[in-house]
Amino acid sequence: MTGSLQDARGQQSEALAFEAERAWKAGDQAQALSLFAQAADLEYQVARDVPGEQPRVRGVLAISAVVLWLDARRYDEAARSAGEFLARPEMLTEQARSDLQMLLELAFREKAQASAVGDLMEAIRLEVKPPERR
Repeated sequence: MTGSLQDARGQQSEALAFEAERAWKAGDQAQALSLFAQAADLEYQVARDVPGEQPRVRGVLAISAVVLWLDARRYDEAARSAGEFLARPEMLTEQARSDLQMLLELAFREKAQASAVGDLMEAIRLEVKPPERR
């Protein structure tokens, strides 16, 4: 079970995601998005190679890959990856299937928002709160 989790590609993915977060915090969004995409691709490769007898590990890595694609704002890749893993439900736990379905829906929503608003990096997120009661 630990073989897939110790895969060098997974470790490299983790390092790239960490660097992506640092770049994002430093204000270098373009670099961050590129690093998130590289991390997502590696995580996707590792998840895809996990044998079907390890549905929990496969699910964890598949979810991680899809989340990284979303972090990279690569919505089509996120949807494609989620769909690919969901096409083999016997190779996932019930929780992983549920989480991947939610992430697939999120990829479609965020892609639609990006199309409607333009580049989400430039958009201001608004939070609507009900008025305070007196």
